[in-house]
Amino acid sequence: MTTPAIPLLLWMLAACGPHTDSADPADTGDPVPSLTLLEDHTVALGAFGRVLPRSDGFDLGLVTVDNEHHLLSFDEAWQPTGGDLRLSEQGPREPDMTLSQGEQGLFHSRLTKDDTGPGIELRTLDPEATVVATSGHLLQHDDERALDATVLVTADRAWLGTEYRQDGEHWQDNIAPQPELERGLLIRELSLELDLLATHRLTATIPSATPDGQFWGLGAAQLRDDRAHWVFAAAASGGDDYFDAGESAGARRIWALEYDLDLQFVQAHGPLTPENQDSYWCTGVVRVGDLLLISYTFRRPADGPVMGPPTPDGGNIGLLLATGEFEVLEHLELSDHTSDDLAEGKGAHRSSIRAQEETFWVSWDDREGIHVQAVEVKGQ
Repeated sequence: MTTPAIPLLLWMLAACGPHTDSADPADTGDPVPSLTLLEDHTVALGAFGRVLPRSDGFDLGLVTVDNEHHLLSFDEAWQPTGGDLRLSEQGPREPDMTLSQGEQGLFHSRLTKDDTGPGIELRTLDPEATVVATSGHLLQHDDERALDATVLVTADRAWLGTEYRQDGEHWQDNIAPQPELERGLLIRELSLELDLLATHRLTATIPSATPDGQFWGLGAAQLRDDRAHWVFAAAASGGDDYFDAGESAGARRIWALEYDLDLQFVQAHGPLTPENQDSYWCTGVVRVGDLLLISYTFRRPADGPVMGPPTPDGGNIGLLLATGEFEVLEHLELSDHTSDDLAEGKGAHRSSIRAQEETFWVSWDDREGIHVQAVEVKGQ
Protein backbone atom coordinates (compact mmCIF):
# COMPACT_ATOMS: atom_id res chain seq x y z
CA MET A 1 0.00 0.00 0.00
CA THR A 2 1.11 3.55 -0.63
CA THR A 3 0.99 6.25 1.99
CA PRO A 4 -1.01 9.27 0.77
CA ALA A 5 1.25 11.88 -0.82
CA ILE A 6 0.63 14.70 1.65
CA PRO A 7 2.87 17.13 3.55
CA LEU A 8 4.46 15.85 6.76
CA LEU A 9 3.05 16.96 10.10
CA LEU A 10 0.43 19.41 8.82
CA TRP A 11 -1.92 19.48 11.76
CA MET A 12 -5.66 19.79 11.50
CA LEU A 13 -8.47 19.68 13.99
CA ALA A 14 -11.83 19.29 12.30
CA ALA A 15 -15.09 17.49 12.83
CA CYS A 16 -16.02 14.91 10.21
CA GLY A 17 -19.77 14.29 10.78
CA PRO A 18 -20.09 10.49 10.59
CA HIS A 19 -23.16 8.83 9.08
CA THR A 20 -25.00 6.23 11.13
CA ASP A 21 -26.99 3.31 9.78
CA SER A 22 -28.11 1.21 12.72
CA ALA A 23 -29.55 -2.26 12.66
CA ASP A 24 -32.95 -2.77 14.30
CA PRO A 25 -32.35 -5.56 16.84
CA ALA A 26 -35.21 -7.74 18.01
CA ASP A 27 -37.11 -6.53 21.07
CA THR A 28 -36.35 -9.01 23.85
CA GLY A 29 -37.61 -6.85 26.70
CA ASP A 30 -34.07 -6.30 27.96
CA PRO A 31 -31.95 -3.24 27.17
CA VAL A 32 -30.16 -3.81 23.87
CA PRO A 33 -26.54 -2.62 23.82
CA SER A 34 -25.97 0.15 21.32
CA LEU A 35 -23.27 2.50 20.06
CA THR A 36 -23.06 6.24 20.71
CA LEU A 37 -20.71 8.43 18.68
CA LEU A 38 -18.94 11.16 20.64
CA GLU A 39 -16.23 13.61 19.60
CA ASP A 40 -14.29 13.18 16.39
CA HIS A 41 -11.16 14.87 15.06
CA THR A 42 -8.82 14.91 12.09
CA VAL A 43 -5.48 15.05 13.87
CA ALA A 44 -2.55 14.53 11.50
CA LEU A 45 -1.65 13.76 7.93
CA GLY A 46 -0.34 10.27 7.26
CA ALA A 47 -1.55 6.67 7.22
CA PHE A 48 -1.78 3.57 9.45
CA GLY A 49 -2.83 5.70 12.43
CA ARG A 50 -2.82 3.78 15.72
CA VAL A 51 -4.09 5.49 18.90
CA LEU A 52 -2.23 4.78 22.16
CA PRO A 53 -4.07 6.42 25.08
CA ARG A 54 -2.08 7.94 27.97
CA SER A 55 -3.30 9.23 31.33
CA ASP A 56 -2.78 12.82 30.13
CA GLY A 57 -3.54 12.51 26.44
CA PHE A 58 -2.70 10.34 23.48
CA ASP A 59 0.16 9.07 21.40
CA LEU A 60 -0.49 8.35 17.74
CA GLY A 61 1.62 5.99 15.69
CA LEU A 62 1.56 6.72 11.97
CA VAL A 63 3.39 6.42 8.67
CA THR A 64 4.43 9.78 7.21
CA VAL A 65 4.61 10.89 3.58
CA ASP A 66 8.32 10.00 3.72
CA ASN A 67 7.35 6.43 4.67
CA GLU A 68 8.86 6.81 8.13
CA HIS A 69 7.17 5.46 11.26
CA HIS A 70 6.60 8.15 13.92
CA LEU A 71 4.93 8.45 17.31
CA LEU A 72 3.28 11.84 17.88
CA SER A 73 1.94 13.20 21.17
CA PHE A 74 -1.36 14.98 21.82
CA ASP A 75 -3.11 16.38 24.87
CA GLU A 76 -6.57 15.27 26.04
CA ALA A 77 -8.25 17.58 23.48
CA TRP A 78 -6.19 16.12 20.62
CA GLN A 79 -4.04 19.23 20.32
CA PRO A 80 -0.43 18.38 19.36
CA THR A 81 2.09 18.83 22.17
CA GLY A 82 5.15 18.76 19.91
CA GLY A 83 6.27 15.29 20.92
CA ASP A 84 7.59 13.39 17.89
CA LEU A 85 9.57 10.16 18.14
CA ARG A 86 10.81 8.39 15.04
CA LEU A 87 10.19 4.67 15.38
CA SER A 88 11.75 3.67 12.08
CA GLU A 89 13.38 5.31 9.09
CA GLN A 90 12.17 4.76 5.54
CA GLY A 91 12.55 1.08 4.78
CA PRO A 92 13.31 -0.85 1.57
CA ARG A 93 9.75 -2.18 1.26
CA GLU A 94 6.16 -0.99 1.72
CA PRO A 95 5.67 1.34 4.71
CA ASP A 96 3.18 -0.94 6.50
CA MET A 97 3.25 -0.64 10.29
CA THR A 98 1.55 -2.40 13.17
CA LEU A 99 1.64 -1.28 16.81
CA SER A 100 0.49 -3.18 19.89
CA GLN A 101 1.00 -2.51 23.58
CA GLY A 102 2.27 -5.00 26.15
CA GLU A 103 3.83 -4.91 29.59
CA GLN A 104 7.25 -5.04 27.91
CA GLY A 105 6.56 -1.84 25.99
CA LEU A 106 5.42 -1.03 22.49
CA PHE A 107 5.46 -3.89 19.97
CA HIS A 108 6.24 -2.51 16.52
CA SER A 109 6.32 -4.44 13.25
CA ARG A 110 7.91 -3.26 10.03
CA LEU A 111 8.66 -4.80 6.66
CA THR A 112 12.30 -5.62 5.94
CA LYS A 113 14.56 -6.80 3.16
CA ASP A 114 18.15 -8.00 2.97
CA ASP A 115 20.32 -10.14 0.69
CA THR A 116 18.21 -13.21 1.52
CA GLY A 117 14.97 -11.55 0.38
CA PRO A 118 11.93 -9.70 1.81
CA GLY A 119 10.65 -10.33 5.31
CA ILE A 120 9.26 -8.77 8.45
CA GLU A 121 10.62 -7.73 11.85
CA LEU A 122 8.93 -7.37 15.24
CA ARG A 123 10.54 -5.11 17.84
CA THR A 124 9.80 -3.92 21.35
CA LEU A 125 10.45 -0.26 22.10
CA ASP A 126 10.76 1.63 25.37
CA PRO A 127 9.00 5.00 25.96
CA GLU A 128 11.85 6.80 24.19
CA ALA A 129 11.49 4.54 21.11
CA THR A 130 14.75 2.77 21.88
CA VAL A 131 14.81 -0.82 20.67
CA VAL A 132 14.71 -3.23 23.64
CA ALA A 133 14.38 -6.50 21.72
CA THR A 134 14.02 -7.59 18.11
CA SER A 135 13.07 -10.72 16.24
CA GLY A 136 15.57 -9.81 13.57
CA HIS A 137 14.79 -10.18 9.89
CA LEU A 138 12.21 -12.97 9.57
CA LEU A 139 12.56 -14.13 5.98
CA GLN A 140 9.31 -14.39 4.03
CA HIS A 141 8.40 -18.01 3.29
CA ASP A 142 7.64 -19.19 -0.24
CA ASP A 143 4.00 -19.65 0.79
CA GLU A 144 3.72 -16.31 2.59
CA ARG A 145 2.95 -12.70 1.76
CA ALA A 146 4.65 -10.78 4.56
CA LEU A 147 2.45 -7.69 4.39
CA ASP A 148 -0.33 -6.00 6.39
CA ALA A 149 0.60 -7.85 9.56
CA THR A 150 -1.53 -8.43 12.64
CA VAL A 151 0.18 -8.47 16.05
CA LEU A 152 -1.40 -9.85 19.22
CA VAL A 153 0.42 -9.68 22.55
CA THR A 154 -0.72 -11.98 25.38
CA ALA A 155 0.64 -12.74 28.84
CA ASP A 156 3.55 -14.85 27.57
CA ARG A 157 3.56 -14.67 23.79
CA ALA A 158 3.57 -12.39 20.78
CA TRP A 159 1.60 -13.64 17.76
CA LEU A 160 2.75 -12.11 14.46
CA GLY A 161 0.32 -12.85 11.62
CA THR A 162 0.86 -12.44 7.88
CA GLU A 163 -0.87 -14.05 4.88
CA TYR A 164 -0.45 -17.76 4.08
CA ARG A 165 -0.79 -18.64 0.38
CA GLN A 166 -0.45 -22.21 -0.82
CA ASP A 167 1.71 -22.23 -3.96
CA GLY A 168 2.19 -18.55 -3.26
CA GLU A 169 4.69 -17.75 -5.99
CA HIS A 170 2.03 -18.11 -8.70
CA TRP A 171 -0.50 -15.68 -7.21
CA GLN A 172 -1.18 -12.47 -9.11
CA ASP A 173 -2.59 -9.26 -7.61
CA ASN A 174 -3.60 -11.06 -4.40
CA ILE A 175 -5.77 -13.57 -6.28
CA ALA A 176 -5.25 -17.35 -6.22
CA PRO A 177 -4.59 -19.00 -9.60
CA GLN A 178 -6.87 -21.93 -8.65
CA PRO A 179 -9.84 -22.06 -6.26
CA GLU A 180 -8.69 -25.27 -4.55
CA LEU A 181 -5.55 -23.61 -3.17
CA GLU A 182 -5.46 -22.77 0.54
CA ARG A 183 -5.35 -19.19 1.77
CA GLY A 184 -5.24 -18.08 5.38
CA LEU A 185 -3.03 -16.68 8.12
CA LEU A 186 0.60 -17.56 8.79
CA ILE A 187 1.32 -16.94 12.48
CA ARG A 188 4.78 -16.75 13.98
CA GLU A 189 4.59 -17.56 17.69
CA LEU A 190 7.30 -15.66 19.57
CA SER A 191 8.35 -15.32 23.18
CA LEU A 192 8.05 -11.88 24.73
CA GLU A 193 11.82 -11.64 24.20
CA LEU A 194 10.94 -12.11 20.51
CA ASP A 195 12.56 -15.50 20.04
CA LEU A 196 10.78 -17.50 17.35
CA LEU A 197 9.09 -20.53 18.95
CA ALA A 198 6.88 -21.94 16.19
CA THR A 199 5.25 -21.14 12.85
CA HIS A 200 1.59 -22.00 12.24
CA ARG A 201 -0.39 -21.99 8.99
CA LEU A 202 -4.04 -21.37 9.79
CA THR A 203 -6.70 -22.45 7.33
CA ALA A 204 -10.47 -22.65 7.66
CA THR A 205 -13.52 -24.17 6.04
CA ILE A 206 -16.22 -21.53 5.55
CA PRO A 207 -19.35 -23.25 4.12
CA SER A 208 -20.87 -20.24 2.35
CA ALA A 209 -17.57 -18.87 1.04
CA THR A 210 -16.37 -19.31 -2.53
CA PRO A 211 -13.84 -20.87 -2.43
CA ASP A 212 -14.64 -22.34 0.99
CA GLY A 213 -10.97 -22.91 1.86
CA GLN A 214 -9.75 -19.36 1.41
CA PHE A 215 -9.85 -16.32 3.67
CA TRP A 216 -7.79 -13.14 3.61
CA GLY A 217 -4.83 -13.06 5.99
CA LEU A 218 -4.13 -9.56 4.69
CA GLY A 219 -6.01 -7.11 6.89
CA ALA A 220 -6.97 -9.64 9.58
CA ALA A 221 -7.08 -9.30 13.38
CA GLN A 222 -6.56 -11.65 16.33
CA LEU A 223 -7.89 -12.18 19.85
CA ARG A 224 -7.12 -14.96 22.34
CA ASP A 225 -8.89 -16.05 25.53
CA ASP A 226 -8.69 -19.01 27.89
CA ARG A 227 -10.46 -21.36 25.48
CA ALA A 228 -9.75 -20.23 21.92
CA HIS A 229 -7.60 -18.25 19.51
CA TRP A 230 -9.77 -16.06 17.26
CA VAL A 231 -9.05 -14.69 13.80
CA PHE A 232 -11.29 -12.01 12.27
CA ALA A 233 -10.93 -11.96 8.51
CA ALA A 234 -12.71 -11.50 5.19
CA ALA A 235 -13.84 -14.29 2.87
CA ALA A 236 -15.75 -14.09 -0.41
CA SER A 237 -19.24 -15.12 0.67
CA GLY A 238 -21.72 -12.52 -0.58
CA GLY A 239 -22.01 -13.72 -4.16
CA ASP A 240 -21.04 -12.55 -7.65
CA ASP A 241 -24.37 -10.72 -8.04
CA TYR A 242 -22.82 -7.81 -6.16
CA PHE A 243 -19.12 -8.03 -7.05
CA ASP A 244 -17.66 -10.26 -9.76
CA ALA A 245 -14.18 -8.87 -10.38
CA GLY A 246 -10.80 -8.26 -8.77
CA GLU A 247 -10.21 -8.63 -5.05
CA SER A 248 -13.91 -7.94 -4.43
CA ALA A 249 -15.09 -10.95 -6.49
CA GLY A 250 -17.73 -12.87 -4.56
CA ALA A 251 -18.34 -9.92 -2.19
CA ARG A 252 -16.12 -10.40 0.86
CA ARG A 253 -17.78 -10.57 4.28
CA ILE A 254 -16.25 -10.53 7.76
CA TRP A 255 -16.06 -13.80 9.71
CA ALA A 256 -14.96 -14.81 13.21
CA LEU A 257 -12.80 -17.92 12.83
CA GLU A 258 -12.39 -20.05 15.95
CA TYR A 259 -9.23 -22.09 16.61
CA ASP A 260 -8.27 -24.03 19.70
CA LEU A 261 -5.31 -22.94 21.81
CA ASP A 262 -3.02 -25.08 19.65
CA LEU A 263 -4.27 -23.14 16.60
CA GLN A 264 -6.27 -26.01 15.12
CA PHE A 265 -9.41 -24.90 13.28
CA VAL A 266 -12.73 -25.41 15.12
CA GLN A 267 -15.44 -23.52 13.22
CA ALA A 268 -16.40 -20.33 11.42
CA HIS A 269 -18.92 -17.89 12.94
CA GLY A 270 -20.79 -15.39 10.81
CA PRO A 271 -20.87 -13.71 8.44
CA LEU A 272 -20.99 -10.47 10.40
CA THR A 273 -21.43 -7.99 7.54
CA PRO A 274 -24.15 -7.59 4.86
CA GLU A 275 -24.03 -9.67 1.69
CA ASN A 276 -24.61 -6.67 -0.58
CA GLN A 277 -21.29 -4.98 0.15
CA ASP A 278 -17.62 -5.90 -0.13
CA SER A 279 -16.27 -5.88 3.46
CA TYR A 280 -12.56 -6.28 4.15
CA TRP A 281 -9.61 -5.14 6.30
CA CYS A 282 -11.25 -5.74 9.69
CA THR A 283 -8.12 -4.52 11.46
CA GLY A 284 -9.88 -3.15 14.54
CA VAL A 285 -11.32 -5.71 16.99
CA VAL A 286 -11.76 -5.28 20.76
CA ARG A 287 -13.82 -6.95 23.47
CA VAL A 288 -16.32 -4.84 25.38
CA GLY A 289 -17.29 -7.10 28.26
CA ASP A 290 -19.18 -9.94 26.57
CA LEU A 291 -19.51 -7.95 23.33
CA LEU A 292 -17.30 -7.39 20.30
CA LEU A 293 -16.57 -4.09 18.56
CA ILE A 294 -15.19 -4.48 15.02
CA SER A 295 -14.11 -1.88 12.46
CA TYR A 296 -13.55 -2.63 8.79
CA THR A 297 -13.49 -1.14 5.29
CA PHE A 298 -16.38 -1.65 2.87
CA ARG A 299 -17.62 -0.81 -0.62
CA ARG A 300 -21.13 -0.85 -2.06
CA PRO A 301 -21.77 -2.26 -5.55
CA ALA A 302 -22.07 1.27 -6.98
CA ASP A 303 -18.52 1.95 -5.78
CA GLY A 304 -17.06 -0.75 -8.03
CA PRO A 305 -14.65 -3.49 -6.99
CA VAL A 306 -11.15 -3.32 -5.58
CA MET A 307 -9.19 -4.51 -8.60
CA GLY A 308 -5.86 -4.95 -6.86
CA PRO A 309 -2.51 -3.15 -7.01
CA PRO A 310 -1.86 -0.47 -8.12
CA THR A 311 -5.53 0.68 -8.20
CA PRO A 312 -7.10 2.39 -5.15
CA ASP A 313 -8.25 0.01 -2.42
CA GLY A 314 -10.01 2.34 0.00
CA GLY A 315 -13.73 2.50 0.73
CA ASN A 316 -15.71 3.65 3.74
CA ILE A 317 -15.29 2.63 7.38
CA GLY A 318 -17.91 0.45 9.05
CA LEU A 319 -18.25 -0.27 12.75
CA LEU A 320 -20.30 -3.14 14.13
CA LEU A 321 -21.31 -4.26 17.60
CA ALA A 322 -21.92 -7.99 18.12
CA THR A 323 -22.66 -10.31 21.01
CA GLY A 324 -20.24 -13.00 22.13
CA GLU A 325 -22.43 -15.41 20.14
CA PHE A 326 -21.83 -13.26 17.02
CA GLU A 327 -25.30 -11.79 16.76
CA VAL A 328 -24.84 -8.38 15.17
CA LEU A 329 -26.61 -5.69 17.20
CA GLU A 330 -25.72 -2.55 15.27
CA HIS A 331 -23.84 -1.25 12.24
CA LEU A 332 -22.53 2.30 11.88
CA GLU A 333 -20.87 4.04 8.95
CA LEU A 334 -18.10 6.35 10.14
CA SER A 335 -17.20 7.90 6.78
CA ASP A 336 -19.22 8.93 3.74
CA HIS A 337 -16.97 8.95 0.69
CA THR A 338 -18.74 8.89 -2.68
CA SER A 339 -18.10 6.46 -5.51
CA ASP A 340 -16.23 9.22 -7.33
CA ASP A 341 -14.04 9.73 -4.25
CA LEU A 342 -13.11 6.05 -4.25
CA ALA A 343 -12.31 6.05 -7.97
CA GLU A 344 -9.96 8.98 -7.36
CA GLY A 345 -8.17 7.24 -4.50
CA LYS A 346 -9.81 9.36 -1.79
CA GLY A 347 -11.37 6.46 0.13
CA ALA A 348 -10.94 5.58 3.80
CA HIS A 349 -8.93 2.56 4.95
CA ARG A 350 -6.69 0.95 7.61
CA SER A 351 -8.92 1.29 10.68
CA SER A 352 -8.02 0.41 14.25
CA ILE A 353 -9.68 0.50 17.70
CA ARG A 354 -8.10 1.25 21.08
CA ALA A 355 -9.84 1.31 24.46
CA GLN A 356 -9.54 4.16 26.96
CA GLU A 357 -11.56 3.08 30.01
CA GLU A 358 -15.20 3.26 28.82
CA THR A 359 -14.37 5.06 25.56
CA PHE A 360 -13.19 3.39 22.36
CA TRP A 361 -11.16 5.33 19.80
CA VAL A 362 -11.60 4.26 16.19
CA SER A 363 -8.93 5.57 13.80
CA TRP A 364 -8.58 5.43 10.02
CA ASP A 365 -6.97 7.43 7.26
CA ASP A 366 -7.89 9.00 3.92
CA ARG A 367 -6.51 11.82 1.80
CA GLU A 368 -7.59 14.36 4.41
CA GLY A 369 -5.49 12.72 7.12
CA ILE A 370 -5.91 10.46 10.11
CA HIS A 371 -9.33 10.58 11.75
CA VAL A 372 -10.15 9.57 15.33
CA GLN A 373 -13.72 8.89 16.46
CA ALA A 374 -14.74 8.36 20.09
CA VAL A 375 -17.39 5.69 20.66
CA GLU A 376 -19.24 4.48 23.75
CA VAL A 377 -21.19 1.27 24.18
CA LYS A 378 -24.47 1.82 26.02
CA GLY A 379 -26.70 -0.71 27.74
CA GLN A 380 -24.15 -3.41 28.54
